[in-house]
Amino acid sequence: FRQASSNGGQQTVRVLIDHRVAGAVQIGGGVAFFRSEPEQEMRLFQQVTLTKGIWMSRTRIEQRFFDTTDRASWRLRQRMQASVPLDAAKRWTLIAAAELMFHLN
Repeated sequence: FRQASSNGGQQTVRVLIDHRVAGAVQIGGGVAFFRSEPEQEMRLFQQVTLTKGIWMSRTRIEQRFFDTTDRASWRLRQRMQASVPLDAAKRWTLIAAAELMFHLN
């Protein structure tokens, strides 16, 4: 649910498949659908995820298709994350993450 100033609520459906190709490397991709009041969007995306200890880095390329335009919009997303277990059983984890997004066209 979003505020009325952001054009109200948005529904999201996302399907993602990842495959581990090496101990610390996953590749994947998927599709996402976003429905909101001003426009609908479909995204195709491909990604590579690298992990080392508490660190995770994900690079994702998205092709964004809006029903209000006739061309795809391309975006690069770079996410960095640290996950620190807070107890020996790893039931609690402190996660800090940042993600930068770059519009490519």
